[in-house]
Amino acid sequence: MNLNPDHYRLRTLVVAGEACPLPLMRAWSNTCDFYNAYGPTEATVCASMVQGATDADIVTIGRPIANTRIHILNQQHQSVPIGIPGELCIAGAGLARGYLNRPELTAEKFIEVELFGQTERLYKTGDLARWLPDGNLEYLGRIDHQVKLRGFRIELGEIEAVLCQQDVVSEAVVVVHERDGNQSLEAYLTAADEDVPDTTKLRAALKARLPDYMVPNSFTMLDQMPLTPNSKINRKALPELDQIQNSGTSVPPRDLIECQLLAIWQQVLGTDQIGIQDYFFAVGGHSLLAMRLVSLIRQQFNLQLPVAVLFQQGTVAALAELIRQAESASLPAWSNCVPLQTQGEGTPIYILPGAIGSVLYLQPLAAALGMQQPIYALQTPGLQPDEVTPNSVEALAAYHLAAIRQQQPDGPYQILGHSSGGRVAFELARQLEAAGESVALLGILDTSAPDPQQNWQDPQDDGSDTYQLWSLLQVFTELTGHATPYALAELHAQGDQAPAQVLGWLQQHQIVFTETDTTTNLYRWVQTYRATVQGHARYQSQARLTCPIHLFRANEQTREPDAAAAFADHRPH
Repeated sequence: MNLNPDHYRLRTLVVAGEACPLPLMRAWSNTCDFYNAYGPTEATVCASMVQGATDADIVTIGRPIANTRIHILNQQHQSVPIGIPGELCIAGAGLARGYLNRPELTAEKFIEVELFGQTERLYKTGDLARWLPDGNLEYLGRIDHQVKLRGFRIELGEIEAVLCQQDVVSEAVVVVHERDGNQSLEAYLTAADEDVPDTTKLRAALKARLPDYMVPNSFTMLDQMPLTPNSKINRKALPELDQIQNSGTSVPPRDLIECQLLAIWQQVLGTDQIGIQDYFFAVGGHSLLAMRLVSLIRQQFNLQLPVAVLFQQGTVAALAELIRQAESASLPAWSNCVPLQTQGEGTPIYILPGAIGSVLYLQPLAAALGMQQPIYALQTPGLQPDEVTPNSVEALAAYHLAAIRQQQPDGPYQILGHSSGGRVAFELARQLEAAGESVALLGILDTSAPDPQQNWQDPQDDGSDTYQLWSLLQVFTELTGHATPYALAELHAQGDQAPAQVLGWLQQHQIVFTETDTTTNLYRWVQTYRATVQGHARYQSQARLTCPIHLFRANEQTREPDAAAAFADHRPH
């Protein structure tokens, strides 16, 4: 709606049908009685309404009208807490009986659910919304715009809603873009006025409201959104990103080193819309690509950079400076205590990874915990040259304890362990308490308790390197979503060629290893994985802790249930 309030003398204005942009609401709220209404035909057109602005930065759809009840439900048709997105469902006197002569669709969309001790007949709108603390509803888009990206379930409408709350944005559409097997979030925008929005400020505004993995890789400006015949945004008609010029301002390289690094970044991320000041994890980078990036840097500059530098100096400009420093032998030494997030004044949290040993996949978790919480990850020794993996949980915990004490001499301590890392966290807390230290937080994520009656041994485990190679491959495919390429029997049949076969497949799919890596690099991962798995299988602690233990369980699985269950039968958590 391109109406100028100065040109009209309206007393009352009601908008509905599409999400109301923030600039439109602000322009009219002070000149007339402005109402933002929401409701589908199945609920007699209007189900909720709000007059004027209820928040300086959020456009709401208000509260239910008289004789109408609105519930925000999850996929199990359970009510969700305030602030949590879910499907907007409507009940009340205005609800339709169903669709004429379409019993299947009626049964799908009109359901009966028990809520708060009584049965409600609801209409499932397919819209995503959440309750705000003040009792108003925030519309977030369509449920069918939900995607899964690198293991995260993302509501595109939630990102679009935050974008549309910016004064400089009129309309926003977020899509998943794939290029050379690398997926990323990309945003299409139209400006609220003639000025082109500052993408740096937009990214900062999103990071203040959303986790890093929900911040789009790029922002593409359009004069107007493509529309369907009924004036809805036509997502299928959006221009291909490869055919348009991104409007974001990218700082070009300033010397040969930055030019070479920028070329590596463009190769890894699959886009040329990158500047030397762009943060790796904000422009589509993730843990698996980080391994590839560091490997290509090693190949180009004959320099082994620790992957940890990407978390603290994750720009082309910063990495170029590190490479220049290397000439004067001032490159920082590698440490298994990897800083993921150093801002904030709070007590640090130390996170331990699962059996794979690498801490790279923990970066999204650190980002979700907020920019004011110091986070360190403790990588299992063995993945770097000249390292040996401790062969017991007790020894591994003692190794990490020394690194923690060097970083934080005195308690209280906060420790999290994921999967089999939960047992290391438990043992670490035991050793700290035995030394008279206080443990303020012990969290274990998806970790099962040690059970002396439980046999973790996989019937297929014959103790061979081939089995450990195959088992590690299961972890890589689980993390990346690829189907397992080889059965264990196939790798046994390959004999001495099995490591090269697996490495070739991993290189082909750009999983951790690059073309320059050898089977020696892969074997290092296999040995670390073997030592960790066997150490965890033997661990049986009889100790009692005085600190409380917080157990966190994921409510999603990365595999089909049957496959996940079979996998769990032979791999310690």
